[in-house]
Amino acid sequence: MLTVNRNHNEKNIQRAFDQAANTYDKYALLQEHIGERLVSFIANAYYARIIDLGCGTGNITQRLAASCQYDTLHAVDLSPSLLQIAETRLASHKGRCFLMNFDKLEPSFKCYDLVFSNMALHWSEHFSATISSLGMRTVPNGMIAFSIPLKGTFRELGDQFHVRNMPAPHEVSTALNFAGFPYFLTRQESYSLHFQNTLDTLRSIRMIGATHVSDRKQYGLTGKSFLKNTHITSLSYEIGYFIAPRISV
Repeated sequence: MLTVNRNHNEKNIQRAFDQAANTYDKYALLQEHIGERLVSFIANAYYARIIDLGCGTGNITQRLAASCQYDTLHAVDLSPSLLQIAETRLASHKGRCFLMNFDKLEPSFKCYDLVFSNMALHWSEHFSATISSLGMRTVPNGMIAFSIPLKGTFRELGDQFHVRNMPAPHEVSTALNFAGFPYFLTRQESYSLHFQNTLDTLRSIRMIGATHVSDRKQYGLTGKSFLKNTHITSLSYEIGYFIAPRISV
């Protein structure tokens, strides 16, 4: 697995999402669809305390709030610019937003009936440890529900980029088991987005703040030279949905 400087990587990720704040919703239509799918699996239920990890602009958090009953709604994100948009969206839903890395949740963030995350947990630098931490923050008979890109996502970039590692389905299952979620529902879906040229393909990634999902291999090919010699006109997404109740024994 690629070794990174965690603090440096965190700042880079934060900066990329800050820069994409004004374009995120326009370009993140697939992420929106995936979030709506995830919400549909757990809607029409009561959860006393909910937390949304990596809430972004709050678009899906808002839909979650409208689809469920709850007493407390917390939304966490690393990007101040995205969180500012989320605060406006969630004000009418009495949601509270917190600027925080979900890898480093404060001890007071606990006892949740629903831990929710749409297309965000793959940014964790220590995925298994984060899932274990979330398990300890979920009440007995509570639930973790998340969507996540899996291994095979962005495979078209493999020849030109070092793509950030995405977990395989069995790695997610192992992490959930270890965290105390022996039973869970899982669903995997494949999506493919198509573009006119390489520039449009790479722009679609940049406009949703996912710039640091990959590093270019061939740094000698830059600007027009890189685009002229590179032909990437589609992006594949392998998406996993995981619904894991914490069963009280």
